[in-house]
Amino acid sequence: MEKNVYLEGVPGSGKSTLLGMLEREYPECRCYREGDISPVELAWCAYMDGEQARAARAEYPDLAQQMEACTVREGEQYILAYTRVKAEGSDFYTDMERHEIYSGRRSDEEFRRIVLRRLETFSGRGNVFECSFFQNIMDELLVYKLYSTERIVAFYREMTARMDLDAFRLIRLVPDDLAAGLDHVRCERVDDQGRPVWYETMLRYFADSPYGRRRGGMDFDGLLDYFRARQAAEQAVLETLPAGCHLDVHSREYALDDIKRFIERV
Repeated sequence: MEKNVYLEGVPGSGKSTLLGMLEREYPECRCYREGDISPVELAWCAYMDGEQARAARAEYPDLAQQMEACTVREGEQYILAYTRVKAEGSDFYTDMERHEIYSGRRSDEEFRRIVLRRLETFSGRGNVFECSFFQNIMDELLVYKLYSTERIVAFYREMTARMDLDAFRLIRLVPDDLAAGLDHVRCERVDDQGRPVWYETMLRYFADSPYGRRRGGMDFDGLLDYFRARQAAEQAVLETLPAGCHLDVHSREYALDDIKRFIERV
């Protein structure tokens, strides 16, 4: 398989399930899940210069060996997949989170420069990426940078100008009923005590964000409004892509053979 496949969709739409299916169908491919050190995305990864990386290892000497195993060097930067490190308590994860490129931690120009530079240096094929085109980048632009649809489209035009679109295949999983889908995720992703941990995490994510403050707070209806807005922004970007490189499929109700034909089409 000589394509790069990007899987997208709102939470609970079945991205991880489809990725697992493609992993079995194309065992020769490299599959990147959220939190992996991906050549095109930095979700759940600390992005540090050499001094910051050395300081982090010195701060957590008991974890230094694990950190080293979960780190790659990319030019002058060090990328640590910190959620892969097994640490007691939350202090380590909170510290490493500060080095992410998301949640407003980087200026508009620095964020743009990091994203575009990494896309410019990536030249591989035969990969499957989860949440690496829309989800995290789109959330940053909408939630923290408050970009208009026009600015989002312009940002993605810059991105795709640096990508191998001959090898680009985007599959977006779309539910019939977004509200029902989000409610299902809210009820499904709970801890051992039945607390809706995903839902509470999402509310915290939005609580102190520019998007959440502008709305005056977030609840389930606010989340629903946001994901509808994100889907609309995604659609505006999709309309700028070359014909034949994008496929919308019904969430959890699709024929794998149809998806394989889409991926393999020359």
